Amino acid sequence: MVSLLRLKDVSNLIFHIWVKQFLWRIDLNSLPCLANLARRGISVDVMCSWCGHEFEDQLYSLNDYPISRSYWLASPLGIQSDQVPATDVRMWLDSVASLKDDQLLETFSVLLWNCWALKNQQVSWELELLFAIRVDFPLCMQFEGRYKAEEAEKVALLEALRHLQTLQ
Repeated sequence: MVSLLRLKDVSNLIFHIWVKQFLWRIDLNSLPCLANLARRGISVDVMCSWCGHEFEDQLYSLNDYPISRSYWLASPLGIQSDQVPATDVRMWLDSVASLKDDQLLETFSVLLWNCWALKNQQVSWELELLFAIRVDFPLCMQFEGRYKAEEAEKVALLEALRHLQTLQ
């Protein structure tokens, strides 16, 4: 299998270094999911800490985890993750990279990183997600680098609240 990092020169794509490092960690199978932690000798239960039924590897964490499934379906790409024919995350990334569409690859990569962060936030803080908001990703990319993370969160929250007010 050809790796995403060898198939596509990700250094030419427009996203932050942390997303590139995240893709590199996926390629090396070094994301700190439970299966990888156990493989490194850390004593952990490799079953999903949320549902308790599934073996938590990279693919489960980013594709099959219940929150991940909802995330991908609500994303701008509208992916039905249970329909993804992949046996590992690298295969999934390679299938996206093979489309040779830089904008799709950038969007998918940032969404993948965000999915990982969302899953870890939910597990670490034992948060119950009450709702999801669809984000206009291309519009957000226009404002990249203009706000600090805290400011961006405030702007996003204000926009979400305005949207909710229009629904009432």
